[in-house]
Amino acid sequence: MSNIDLSKVNLNLLLALDALLSEVNVTHAGDRLGISQSAMSHSLNQLREITGDQLLIRGQSSKMVLSPLAVQLRPKVKIVIREI
Repeated sequence: MSNIDLSKVNLNLLLALDALLSEVNVTHAGDRLGISQSAMSHSLNQLREITGDQLLIRGQSSKMVLSPLAVQLRPKVKIVIREI
C-alpha cells in the first residue's frame, strides 16, 4: 500500500472508506453518505484495488468484519478526515 499514486485516487473515496470502516456494512455505509448500496459497493471495489486488500471480509454468519489492514487504517482515516 505504500506505493499508491495519489494522482490516480479520487479523494472522495476517503469518505467512503471512513464510512465503511465505521459501519462495517456496505448498505449502512451507503446510507450514511446518502448513496445506494450499489454505489458504495463500487467504492469498496475501488478501495480494494487501490489498497490491494479486501478491507471488509465475510466472517461468521456472513457478517462483514474488518481485515487486519482495515483495523490499522481505521484510526488513521479518522485523523486525516478530522484534519481536512
